[in-house]
Amino acid sequence: MSDPYPGQDEEFDRWYVEEHMVETLAEMPGLTYAQRFKRDDWFGLPARFPGYLTVYGVQDGSADELKVAVAEQREAVAAARAANRAPHRLAIAPSMDLESVRSGIFLPTSARIVPSQVRS
Repeated sequence: MSDPYPGQDEEFDRWYVEEHMVETLAEMPGLTYAQRFKRDDWFGLPARFPGYLTVYGVQDGSADELKVAVAEQREAVAAARAANRAPHRLAIAPSMDLESVRSGIFLPTSARIVPSQVRS
């Protein structure tokens, strides 16, 4: 989950969809799809929840390989920031509020259920 800086929604969303998701799918092993969501405030989530969510599908059995790649990416970003230079892969948009970023890997605990499976 993440947010842009105020007033940067359009540029942030363009960069995220057209660049970041494409690069992430190309660079990270075991990802099968990416889909972006924007929070709808109808449900009443507190403002502290970031407004955007991206879900990446992970191929069965590839979570460990993906964890290693993510750890390497995080180390590269931290080293680049410390040296005041751009990371070597998966660039960060200037419109992204890095303080808002929340990420993790969630593994399935059940099969995917679709409406046709529950309707008689």
